[in-house]
Amino acid sequence: MRRSSLSRATGRGFTLLELIVVICVFATLFGVALDRLQRYQDDAERAVMRSTLASFKTALQLQVAELLIGRRGDQVDRLQGQNPVLWLEEPPANYLGAFAAGEMREKPPGSWYFDTRAGELVYLPRAAIFAAEGSNAPYELRFRVRIDYETAATPQGPARRVSAAVLAPVGRGPG
Repeated sequence: MRRSSLSRATGRGFTLLELIVVICVFATLFGVALDRLQRYQDDAERAVMRSTLASFKTALQLQVAELLIGRRGDQVDRLQGQNPVLWLEEPPANYLGAFAAGEMREKPPGSWYFDTRAGELVYLPRAAIFAAEGSNAPYELRFRVRIDYETAATPQGPARRVSAAVLAPVGRGPG
């Protein structure tokens, strides 16, 4: 009688092999879940960056429209090199300020700043997807106000008109 109750008790537990298989399955599922979470975080960062950039572009368009409507089209060129954050009602929460690129030592990822020397708006991405392949170096995405003109024929003669005002990507480089 003792022998059968003992064999029944040991038959209920996991063997070492079964336990290892269960641990491997959970580790694989956990790894897949972490990979998906990282992708979602990267996608969210990209969406927030693009949304903020769209706000800057809209503010630029409004500045140009205001100058043109006020018959101050000759002042549109002055927008180039200006800080687009100043055109917003309030700066984004992750805006660090305006300074020369080398002045600030610690630049937290996921932030914007305006490089006063270059006249460029800079985004410091968190996600490694923005960095060069095989590099762990932080990268900066840089944007500059660019005004494009076209020449149009008018009864008074040729006239230069604003054809586009954009916040153009300058490129990316090491931070």
